[in-house]
Amino acid sequence: MVKLSAWKSLCLGAAVTALANAPVFAPQAQALPPWCVQWAWMNCDPLYDRGTPEWQECYAFFYQDCLSQTLSKTPAGLTKTNCLGPRRAQLKAV
Repeated sequence: MVKLSAWKSLCLGAAVTALANAPVFAPQAQALPPWCVQWAWMNCDPLYDRGTPEWQECYAFFYQDCLSQTLSKTPAGLTKTNCLGPRRAQLKAV
């Protein structure tokens, strides 16, 4: 058996403890919200403070618009370009 000095034993114990607790302190991964939610946030957050009545109205409009594009445009489902198309047109017009 290998003899370790007290200092090395202490360092080894600290390293083992840190590695054993690493998963506890690591931030947990989170899934992104659905694309229509992200799209509504992207359109409304620069214009209004989140949670205000104006922001809620804006969010409801863009979210419903995105959902309607999802259901009407492609049988395979929504792609990001379907939702981004109207926004890009708005940005170019400004």
